[in-house]
Order: sequence, then C-alpha cells, then structure tokens
Amino acid sequence: MDDEREGTSIECPGCRVKLVEPQTRDLYQTDIPPIEPVVTKFVVHGGTCPCCGKYRQGRHEEQITDPTPVVTNVLGPRVLGMAADWKHRLGIVYRKISELFDTCFSLKVSAGALSRAEVRFAQRALPTYEWLIEALRKAGVVHADETGWRVSRRNAWLWVFASKDITIYAIRFSRGSEVPADMLGEDFDDWLSRADGRHADVIRLAKHLRKHRHEWLLFLYDPDIPATNNHGERQIRPGVILRKLGSCHREILHAVAHEITASLTTTCRQRGHPFLTLAKQLWLSRTPRAIPIPA
Repeated sequence: MDDEREGTSIECPGCRVKLVEPQTRDLYQTDIPPIEPVVTKFVVHGGTCPCCGKYRQGRHEEQITDPTPVVTNVLGPRVLGMAADWKHRLGIVYRKISELFDTCFSLKVSAGALSRAEVRFAQRALPTYEWLIEALRKAGVVHADETGWRVSRRNAWLWVFASKDITIYAIRFSRGSEVPADMLGEDFDDWLSRADGRHADVIRLAKHLRKHRHEWLLFLYDPDIPATNNHGERQIRPGVILRKLGSCHREILHAVAHEITASLTTTCRQRGHPFLTLAKQLWLSRTPRAIPIPA
C-alpha cells in the first residue's frame, strides 16, 4: 500500500448529532498518478578516423538511433511500442493515439511521426517476422482467411494465416492459391493434402461430396482439425476494423510495415508475451536480427 489516509468523523446528517459506537471500515482505491514524459540526454562521443577518414561515434545501450546534424531528438522505445500496440491490438488509429499521448501524458507527437516510426520498426522486425513464418510452416493446423484491402489506388487483399500460437498477416495484390503457397510453402502438409484425394472437375454435387467426403469431413477423422474456420475469421477481424477506420495504405512501404507489426503484436498476445518487451529489444538492437517470441 503506497498511501493511507483517514477520513474525518461525521455526524448523522438528519439528526445533526454525533454517531455513537464508532467504528472504521477500510476502502482501497486504485488510481494512476499523473504521468509526464522523461527526457534523457545522451552525450555521444565521436571523431574522424585517421585511417579511413570516416566519422565514427559511440552509442549508449539505451539509444535507439545515432544522432546526426539533423536528428537530435527522437521518441523512445516505450512510446513507439505503445503506439504500435494500441494501433494493431486495440484498433486505434495514429491520429487518436497522438491525442491520447497529449491528453494522458502531456506528450505532443504527430500521427505522421508514429507512422514513419512504424516503417523503421518493421525494418528491424523483418527477421523476427520471417522467423515466425518458418515456425508457422511447421504447425500442424493453419487457418487462413482474407479480406479486401487497398494500397494506393489498387485493390489488394489482407491475408491471415493463424495457428494456435502464431498469426501472420500478409497484404498481397492476389487472392489466388499462390499466396498460401508462398506463405506456407509448396510442400505444406495441409489438411487437403492428407485427404484421400481431390477432383476439381466433378460436375454433380452428390458425386463431388461422395468422392471427397474425407476432405469435407476430415475433422471427424483427425481430432486436431477443427470443424470451422472461426479462428481465422477472429484473427482477421482486427484488420477489418482498421480498414473501416481508414487504415488502408497509400504506399506499399506502409503496407509491409503493417503486416509485420500486426503479426508481432498479435502473436505476442497469443503467446502471453508483452509486446512492449519485444519492441524495446528490437528498437535497441543495432542491427536487425530475429528475436524468438517465447511461447
């Protein structure tokens, strides 16, 4: 308990007399104290190498980037991690996130700065994203779904591939079978490849169902196969919400940043691992590297 306060004695509001048989009761009230940004100054030493003639400088372990004559003030990893988490996990657009920072933390930051930071974060997170794709390909069951998307003026699709503890988002300009093949690999042992067979040219529905009953009803034979695609539909729902809020992309670079960041935030939630912890590790890493997400 951080603080203890005692109320004053009272009298009966109706009779205007002091109460007898006095007693006390405890009430615990939890609140958040006022939060203000903390500005840290890094004194970075540097100089010119007499051999190669290049300027070299040191770096503190808590820096997320190097200072330049132009860049002297940047946002920290916790601010950027919270912004990415709120957008992709809670579905809050950057414009409203900037308002939250100003209202709750007295921190003024533009939505454009948060959007550009997501692109830089995605560059650092790309090896981790690729690690997740490789891990997903080893999963026994993967749910897939897609929904319409827009990149600039072009029609696109937001795909989701989800196992019980990994979710991968991918924005592609195709809705065809080449997308699952690219994401999961041509030799992915999916539930159709484990079925008795498939005949695309079956004309009559009765014949089709009879010959492919093991495909349609595979969940009756394999307990690991669910009967519905509810998991895939649930995992793509955050993307649908963001699309309604105007979160499609004007540039392909931002689309790539979206699929990488959304995959990491969702997978962290599935695995019970704090995304802010992963985000800080990625921001403080000098070079992009894969950081496995604990299961």
